[in-house]
Amino acid sequence: MGKLVHLLCPDCGYQFISKYGIGKTDLAAGTRDFPSEEEKEVGVNFAQYIVDNPHELVFIRKLIREHRPVILKTWEHQPYVCPHCARLYNRFTYHFLFKNGDYAPSFICLDCGRVLEKVPLKQAVLCPKCKQRNLAVDNVVPWE
Repeated sequence: MGKLVHLLCPDCGYQFISKYGIGKTDLAAGTRDFPSEEEKEVGVNFAQYIVDNPHELVFIRKLIREHRPVILKTWEHQPYVCPHCARLYNRFTYHFLFKNGDYAPSFICLDCGRVLEKVPLKQAVLCPKCKQRNLAVDNVVPWE
């Protein structure tokens, strides 16, 4: 299912655990006890993933109501990096398709305000602490 990738800087010792995909426990929890009709409609309990921004939950529910029928193309955990200051983030992301368009969120760096970029699984990432070397993959484990 998902993967947890432990990244380590060989110079300064900075560590980051990046999340890719969805774990089996996420899938099981995501298919019951929906907090809204909108989330039930697309089959994902967004409230369990988006715990730090209630405004985003309101936005998602409104988007689903206004653009019915909505297809949820993807939903997953994904690491992001700031192209300016190299700060790393784990974000829960999703992509909706509807009759006249689609919607996928963009994320902003909390330090410098730039738009974050997705980090593909095999992409090298500069250490955000020392900015001297790329982070090395220390360990990859399946995310259950």
